[in-house]
Amino acid sequence: MISATVSEDTVCLFQSVQVDVQVSSPGVFEYNWFPAYQFNDPTLQSPTLIVQESGWYGVTVSTIGGICTLASDSVYIH
Repeated sequence: MISATVSEDTVCLFQSVQVDVQVSSPGVFEYNWFPAYQFNDPTLQSPTLIVQESGWYGVTVSTIGGICTLASDSVYIH
């Protein structure tokens, strides 16, 4: 199971905010945050998001090499 979170309760447009995903299973994983262009590095576990619009921001967690997708989660920023 995974859980995506945002570091701030209140976020304004064009403000930077830290996002994070926690994975309950042990291991080494690949992270893909989307939409990718709004993150400083969409492949990090805890990238910085520059909020350009209200909406859903999500992450998919996979095993190394993308062989097995474990789960996806998302957060809504308004």
